[in-house]
Amino acid sequence: MAISMQEIGPGMVELKASGTVTGADYDVIVPRMEQLFAAAGSLRVLVDCVEYKGMTLEAVWDKLAFALHHHGDVRRVAVVGNHDWEGWLVKLGSPLFGGELRYFDYAARNKARAWLAEGVPAKA
Repeated sequence: MAISMQEIGPGMVELKASGTVTGADYDVIVPRMEQLFAAAGSLRVLVDCVEYKGMTLEAVWDKLAFALHHHGDVRRVAVVGNHDWEGWLVKLGSPLFGGELRYFDYAARNKARAWLAEGVPAKA
């Protein structure tokens, strides 16, 4: 599977994309994400693209459908990568996104996690 997922805090999840993402990957991840949306209402997402190579046409379609369905449900997305062009894509896509979207270089991945967690109440 080209996408792994783990909860990293309350209402926060990390997705790690590696290799080429396919529609079958979305078939596994989407139901798990839907459970998290049902429980939390909204999410903050860290997307690790360091090992990402691309996606199939089916995966592009699945990503678009999922994004449209949850347009206002994602509060923040921190994209972590290691190429300047990834940062430019994030800047280009930011106005189309319902929440806050920022790019962080891999060396600043801890800053990405900290930014993602800003304003989240600590567990008692």
